Amino acid sequence: MPLNKIQKEVDDWVSQYKIGYFQPLEILARLMKKRANLLVN
Repeated sequence: MPLNKIQKEVDDWVSQYKIGYFQPLEILARLMKKRANLLVN
């Protein structure tokens, strides 16, 4: 299956929910929090 078809399927699936994709800064904040948690433990 071509990558662009997979991307379209994922986009269609995510778009059916009100929240949709995370905002870029929210993704960065979540990654930084996870990284901090890994460094502490």
